[in-house]
This record gives sequence, C-alpha cells and structure tokens, in this order.
Amino acid sequence: MNNRKNLIAAGAILLLLIGMYALWQQGTRYDWNEQYDDTKQDPYGTQVLRHLLKGYFPNEELIVLEDSLKNMLPDVQGANYVFAGGGMYMDSLD
Repeated sequence: MNNRKNLIAAGAILLLLIGMYALWQQGTRYDWNEQYDDTKQDPYGTQVLRHLLKGYFPNEELIVLEDSLKNMLPDVQGANYVFAGGGMYMDSLD
C-alpha cells in the first residue's frame, strides 16, 4: 500500500513538472505571420538580413524602402537592391 502511494505521488510530481515546463515554454513561441520587421527575430523577421547587409557594406548607408522604387530612383545612383517579401509587385515604372 505504501509503495502504491509513492508511485501516485511520483506520478503527480511528474505531471506537475510537465505542466510547469509547458507553461515556461509558452513564452518562446514564434510569430509565423508575415511582417518582415527588422527588429524581430521571428521567422519572417529581417533582423538577420539587416545585420548581414550592414556587415557586407560597413561604410555605406542602409536605406529601408517601404514604398515603391520609382520614388527613390532619381535620388540614388549605384545602389544595390535587396527584396524581402512574399512577392514583388512592380509596374512598368518600377
């Protein structure tokens, strides 16, 4: 009878530890929405891309375009363009 009580107590402690681990891991889930935010480390975040580009071109300014390319073309010459997104929807002016 005493052995059975020890087994039940060990099972309850094990379930409690599993529950605590599940609650602890809940805060480390990733956001799988496509946001392409350069400040987040989520799968669609572009923080690593920004860090790599700054490393490849350390003395150059990094400009993030959130609008069309046609608004930037008269101002910028000799530039590299890197696209991160679901699809590149350009018209004839882009």
